[in-house]
Amino acid sequence: MNLQYSAHPLFDAHVDTIGNDRAPVLIIDHFCSDADRLVSAAELAFARGSRLRAGFPGVVTAADGIFARSVVAHLMPMICKAFGVSGRIQSGGFDFQLMTSPPEALSPRQMKPHYDIADTDVVASVLFLCRPPYLGTSFYRHNATGFEVITPDRAAAYDQAVVFESDGASASGYMNGDSPDFTQIAHYSVVYNRMILFSAASLHSGSAVRDHGFSADPRKGRLTANLFLKFAR
Repeated sequence: MNLQYSAHPLFDAHVDTIGNDRAPVLIIDHFCSDADRLVSAAELAFARGSRLRAGFPGVVTAADGIFARSVVAHLMPMICKAFGVSGRIQSGGFDFQLMTSPPEALSPRQMKPHYDIADTDVVASVLFLCRPPYLGTSFYRHNATGFEVITPDRAAAYDQAVVFESDGASASGYMNGDSPDFTQIAHYSVVYNRMILFSAASLHSGSAVRDHGFSADPRKGRLTANLFLKFAR
């Protein structure tokens, strides 16, 4: 199913700056004009097959590249302004994700906030294609180091520090608020057809509780569409 992006008539974008590092988060409500068709596209994509991804508590499948390119073309001026990137894309990816791992199946790494890559020229995004009671995405400060954004000069110190910390998990296994090792600095709730874009170097985590559901059905589970863009300097 090939889709071209078109903005919803109520498209509404704003930028938050979060935490001590004042990291930008671009929030867009009423993102696309036909989110239901995107859910149908995800259903077809998962029917063709899915795979595991290291670190992600669920399954992923490739999404439509034509749709992704039209999304990027529409959002590029906003992305450049919010994140200070060059506008020249070096590499990227677009996929659908379903959070399917119950708390007891999580690895220690999955019970903590994470950063995708220590590079502020990489922008990640989450488009929520599900509704409450599913939970959203949160951002964190690491208490021992004070780090919120893991830049190249911080990565070694942060990675070494968290090796010695067994905490990070909430009672449910997933991060869902403060813990002894991490402080939540921002939370963005699940709203159907809401997109959030953020630096891939920011410490973040998808939130869930024990009765989350963890369905592998794209029409019932915590379905998101995720864009990942590496910008050239």
